[in-house]
Amino acid sequence: MHADGVALIVPPGWTLITGGPQIGIALLAGALRPKGIPVSMVDWNIELAGLFGASISEDQARAACAHPVLESLNQPYFQAQQALDAPLSGSSASWDLQLGYSDRQFDHRSASAVFAALQERSALDGPLQTLAAELLNEGHPRVIGLSVTVPGQILPALYAARALRATGFEGRIVLGGNLVTRLGQAMALPWLFDWVDALAIWQGELSLPLLWEKADRRDWQDIPNLIWHDGHELRVNHSRQLEPAEFTLPDFQGLPLDRYWGSRFLTSIGSRGCYYGKCSFCSIPYSWGKGGFLGNDSVGNILQQLTNGVSQFHVNRYKFIEEALHPSLLSAVSTSLQQSDFAVEFEGYARFDRPWMEAGNVRSFARAGLKKVYLGMELARTRTRNILNKSDTADFEDMLSALHDEGIKSHVFCMFGYPGTGVDDAVETIDFALRHEHLIDSLDIFPFYYATHTSVLGIRAVPHQDTEWSVEQSYEPLGEDVLSMNEVAVLVEELEGYLWKVKPAWLHPVYRMVSPWAAV
Repeated sequence: MHADGVALIVPPGWTLITGGPQIGIALLAGALRPKGIPVSMVDWNIELAGLFGASISEDQARAACAHPVLESLNQPYFQAQQALDAPLSGSSASWDLQLGYSDRQFDHRSASAVFAALQERSALDGPLQTLAAELLNEGHPRVIGLSVTVPGQILPALYAARALRATGFEGRIVLGGNLVTRLGQAMALPWLFDWVDALAIWQGELSLPLLWEKADRRDWQDIPNLIWHDGHELRVNHSRQLEPAEFTLPDFQGLPLDRYWGSRFLTSIGSRGCYYGKCSFCSIPYSWGKGGFLGNDSVGNILQQLTNGVSQFHVNRYKFIEEALHPSLLSAVSTSLQQSDFAVEFEGYARFDRPWMEAGNVRSFARAGLKKVYLGMELARTRTRNILNKSDTADFEDMLSALHDEGIKSHVFCMFGYPGTGVDDAVETIDFALRHEHLIDSLDIFPFYYATHTSVLGIRAVPHQDTEWSVEQSYEPLGEDVLSMNEVAVLVEELEGYLWKVKPAWLHPVYRMVSPWAAV
């Protein structure tokens, strides 16, 4: 690592059931390096798991999926989980391979609990200090950024900041990422700035270069998207989001690409946000700003992402991470790929939108290398589904059949308990899935949760003083036709338990580690 540069860190606590890196810090590197700012990147999530002896190789995952029954799928999963459990066995903390890090004693949703945790030693301290020493021995960064994507990373990220300080780092530490953006000023408590120097919300591509450039805090007031403490008071700077002309390519140089689990891929992005962005239950678009959609990237930039992965890292598998692949953009990219001699495989998220069913589209996408799509069905087309405001127009069976006929696998997301929907909607959805099981490769069931930054009719938020750092609000029903939080949890548990008995591969994370890329 070059001295006086920027170090970007993925803290522990994220899921480990992934074959590729988080795209956030790669996008930051892609914005910083062309400006002449030296950048190093480390993934302490995957590295710490490695220190604990936990991993699932591609060969292990493929062997488990050769005949994907519960026993074969569980074998590598629980072997890795046991390795991850051992170093934390004497503490109140746990790290689930799929769900991430949590602590029974210190709830990451509570600011006071997080503060209390930082007054105590953690089971992660020793390993994190080892990783911090390795990072600082390789160079002397001016700025270190920690990308917090999910709630399970809150405590480990702050433990990482503490380890960096304990190891002698005196530069700037910045917390950023999706979760920091969603929590915003709720996270900006005075004591937090004893451990970090600033919070970067929205797109760090706009704030980190200026933070690296401006060493004097007196010059920070003009840095966009920054929340910081000037020694006297909290400062919340002006916000600005990226324009499409400012989109940069992700740069993965320096990440341990050979150490991710299962079948390896690179993450990619064609659109910043969700082109629809109006589902009443969804808060994902909020983290992008400007109504949840900043725009599409150019076809040329998307193709360059794919060619860079092959030429630099010999990886030809990609996962597009935007909430929904834009059909017209995907069509243009697919046409360009077919006109070249460039062979890739890719997967991504999609809506049940009619443009997918236009003549030749699905076949073109398949020929370009599309292997799997992740579709937000939520509910079968029941009489109450329209209150979700999804406004998707393609027939579920027709689109699933069209994808299946062209060799494209489908994952279906289901969500039960949205206010105004009930047990009958959930049962009808499971019945639909099982009737069409030959068209569905994998499936998830989620309980409805009342996401911060959404507005949902039929319920009332119930504030809790000890969950101010939660992106999920507790709620109570406002009508007899609305299920309570407990009733929703029981409904999901029962239906998910049934699917574990009849279709375990649909739900099992090990199956998903290879299914987009293998004939399983």
